[in-house]
This record gives sequence, C-alpha cells and structure tokens, in this order.
Amino acid sequence: MGRPRRRVRVAVALLAAAAGLGACSAPPPDLPATIGCTYQYRPGAGASAGERSGTVEVLGTTGPATAPAVTELPDFRMEVVYVAAGPEGASVRIAVDDPAGEPLHHVLYQVGAGADLGSSTSHGFTGLHYVYSGPAELQFFCVADG
Repeated sequence: MGRPRRRVRVAVALLAAAAGLGACSAPPPDLPATIGCTYQYRPGAGASAGERSGTVEVLGTTGPATAPAVTELPDFRMEVVYVAAGPEGASVRIAVDDPAGEPLHHVLYQVGAGADLGSSTSHGFTGLHYVYSGPAELQFFCVADG
C-alpha cells in the first residue's frame, strides 16, 4: 500500500521540478534578454550632496516566481522584476518602498507579444519617475538592453 503513495509523491516532485526549470529559461525571442533600470538618489531633493546613482540589470525569465533585483538605499528599497513570459504574459514590475517596507510607488508595465521595449526617448519605456520619502528623492527609468 505504501508504494502507490510514494509514486504519487515522486511524480508530484518531478512535475514541480519541471515547472521550476521553466522559470529559468530564456525570454521569448521577440523580447529583450535584459532590461536596465537607472536610478539617482538624493538625500535632499534638488541637492547634489550625498547623491548616488547606478543601473540595475534585470534578466528576463519565464514563470511566476522570479526573484527581484533589489537596490537598497538609505531612504528607499527598489525592487525590479522582469517576467518575459508568465501566466499573465510578459511584464516589468517596479516597487519602491521606504526602509520600513511601506509602499511609496509601485508600477506594472504589461508587455504584449511582439512589443517593442525600445524607446524613442532618453527615459526608456517607463519614462522618468520621481519618488519622495521625507526630504529624499529617487529618480528612475528603465530601458531595454537587448
């Protein structure tokens, strides 16, 4: 009697492993492999003292369970997730929270099949975003890398 249950458990484990492998596959050929999100942080909005800037490269993956690329700053925590193919289609999700985890700015870009994430502007497909927490300011935008 123990064998049929064990076979079911093994079959379920194999199906789960196969689903997990799909989450690591490359994005469809009509979407870029990566996107880059450029940010500029200022402890005091409009002042250059203490500012930081950088770019976060995010690899497009498939599947619903994709780990975010996280950028930790003194006044902000920014997460970027690029799902090139998932149950609800392709999307880019950007979440900016304060250090305590309170949401400040969340945005979702849903990308249709064959969509062009290329940009005709210098601020990418997202446009330039400004987020504030007290006197601190975070600017960011994302572009398709290729």
